[in-house]
Amino acid sequence: MPHFDANGNEEWVCQKGGHICTGDSTWVKGLGNVCPTCMGKEPGNGLLSLEEHCRIESGGLTGPALDRYINRYYGHG
Repeated sequence: MPHFDANGNEEWVCQKGGHICTGDSTWVKGLGNVCPTCMGKEPGNGLLSLEEHCRIESGGLTGPALDRYINRYYGHG
């Protein structure tokens, strides 16, 4: 789900680092969107689960609210 910063730039969650990014992302098969900083990190650092990704992306939802968010925007729980 797209989010935007105060300047109108799209924000997204880095699947490897788990932080909010703006600007270009690189789609990596099996990883998802990865920021340039995390592209150089060693593999095996772990990826975010869908639940963790959605918790960050949603601004901190938990419990049933997070489940509804996942179902609405990603189609499964």
